[in-house]
Order: sequence, then C-alpha cells, then structure tokens
Amino acid sequence: MVLRCHWHNCKRCTRYHFTTFFRTLLYDSQSLSDALRIFSTQEPTKRYHYVFGDGRHEHLAVKIRAHAREPADRRVLIWKDNDPEDEFAPNVLPNVVYNDEGRGAFPFLENHYGALDAKSMMGLCNEIPIKGGNVVNVVYDATALKIWVSYAKDQQEAYQRPYVFVDLRKLDADQDGQPDLSIVQ
Repeated sequence: MVLRCHWHNCKRCTRYHFTTFFRTLLYDSQSLSDALRIFSTQEPTKRYHYVFGDGRHEHLAVKIRAHAREPADRRVLIWKDNDPEDEFAPNVLPNVVYNDEGRGAFPFLENHYGALDAKSMMGLCNEIPIKGGNVVNVVYDATALKIWVSYAKDQQEAYQRPYVFVDLRKLDADQDGQPDLSIVQ
C-alpha cells in the first residue's frame, strides 16, 4: 500500500503505509544500523515516536521523533540513551531509552534503575496507560527475544488484562520442528 503526499501536493513524495514499512524494517534489519538506514528512506507520514532496539548485535536502542509537518531540520530527531539533547532531558538515564509522552515513567525508571525486569515493566505499562485508548501493551526483551503482550478485549483495555508470554526463539510457524529464527544459537 502506498500513500501519496497530501501535505506537499506533489508526486515526488511516495510513502508506504506504516504496517508495510514496519514489516520491511522487521524482516530486512539485522541490526539497529540497518533499521535506521531503512527508516531514513521513508518520509514521516504523521506525528510518531518510535523506539528501536538491537539486543543481538549492537546492543543499543534509540528513540525517534518523526513529525511530518515540522521544518526539515526538526522533522526527524534521534536520541540515544542518556542523551542531553533528548526531549525529556534531564530525565534521561544510561542504557535506558523511553517515550512515555509525559505520563510519568521517569521516576519509576530512576527508582528501579538496574533492577528493571519484565514484571516491573508490565507494572509500569499498567500504571501509565492512555486510558480510554489502551489497545495493546508490549514489553520486549530484545536480548532474550521474549515478549509479553496484553491487548484490549471487549470492554477491558490492555492495562486491565493479563499479559501473554511469547518466547520468539521457540516459534515454529511452519511446524517443521525447528525454530523459525535460524540466527538464534
């Protein structure tokens, strides 16, 4: 699916729908550097924040603010951990990249620094949801390739429901008896 630029009213700006774009990022990136290279080929479509991490090769993460209608020099901003230029500075920490849209994650992150695990992160997600629109919460351990997902169902939002654990190293969608992630040792 391709979107044509309606802000610039031109034919030079072709943008892929974010679901197609994310698929490309996930399938074609072997590292954070790959993901950032692919990301840089796409013009922003709206106002999004992204957090990309690489737990296997570069062991780094970044936060990206991509706002389509900003001036060119502010359209895409990228911050690493403990970045004094981060939009939340001075509320930054070494080895931590986050975006809470101002909902109050920093005191928790600071108080639990060095002891964060999946359980505490699920608790944090449940403490600061966007109530009335919390469709999905995902806690992702990029190094261990494990995720915990909670999703809205019926009248319950994601923060009100239990999390489902998925070990990505054990997924076998083609049912051949071998994990699908061939790069996992």
